[in-house]
Amino acid sequence: MINKFPILITGSHRSGTTWVGKMLALTDEVQYVYECFHPNGILRKKRIFDIWFKYLTTETEPFASELKRILNYNYTFSEAYSLMDKDGKFNLRNTPVRIEFYQACKLIQRKGIAPIPLLKDPITLLSVPWLVKHFNIRPVILIRHPAAFVSSLVRLNWRFDFSNFLEQEPLMNDHLHTFADEMKSGYKDNPVKEAALLWNCLHHVIHSYKNSHKEWIFKRHEDLSSDPVREFNGLYDSLGLTFSTKIEQKITVFTSSENTGEVMNQKQIHQLQRDSKANIKNWKKRLSADQIAVIQDMTSDIAVNFYSDEDW
Repeated sequence: MINKFPILITGSHRSGTTWVGKMLALTDEVQYVYECFHPNGILRKKRIFDIWFKYLTTETEPFASELKRILNYNYTFSEAYSLMDKDGKFNLRNTPVRIEFYQACKLIQRKGIAPIPLLKDPITLLSVPWLVKHFNIRPVILIRHPAAFVSSLVRLNWRFDFSNFLEQEPLMNDHLHTFADEMKSGYKDNPVKEAALLWNCLHHVIHSYKNSHKEWIFKRHEDLSSDPVREFNGLYDSLGLTFSTKIEQKITVFTSSENTGEVMNQKQIHQLQRDSKANIKNWKKRLSADQIAVIQDMTSDIAVNFYSDEDW
């Protein structure tokens, strides 16, 4: 029996949400929906979110009506072709995915048959309980090794302003108060420590989810990468989706050892077709021994809930 509730693929950014979302979207039973919470995602014209990792808790969030509209595939031309970002500046980022979603919505409306919405959005991570409560969303939460996460952020030179957390008082009170002093220091002069602290914050929340929501699906990026056909077969089954021979073949092509294990361009954000097994330990080539030691020391108290010493 196919699950009719929306599916959410989330976790920290750089945890494989795009890869997993695209592999699950190989079936016609779902429709891929790109990042509703992202300030430059499919809802950027509405300018609902002006911070990263918004923590939703109230019953009357204005976002609720917007998400309901998206889940009903009601998306407008002006949203898809919006050329201004949340700051009112000309920005074409993610325009192709918005146009693709608009075209998919029009086709769904003509056919009159709605597939299951498959939301891919790491920025929803802190609001998963709210989404489950109000939309019966089934979450798949991805976990990634701290050194892999840090190496990915350092490669892309993605920095993080912890005011995104500190200015959300309910979030700090409910989940992140133990990290407040470290966040205020921010490690602005050290991208490795900054990224390690961000990993701690996000995976501290993931660990609390794992303890309190046994019914949710939690997957390590490394497990999916080491045996993708078997792991995705199980994930499809858990979500009530059909895992066909054609889908198995496509996943094999995307993850084969014949693919490169590293991104072709170090500034490239996503490269879906890769040697998934080789990708698991790419961080060992990108980071120095000293950097790895710093990451392991900073994240050990939380990482022990997901990884053993052998994983280092």
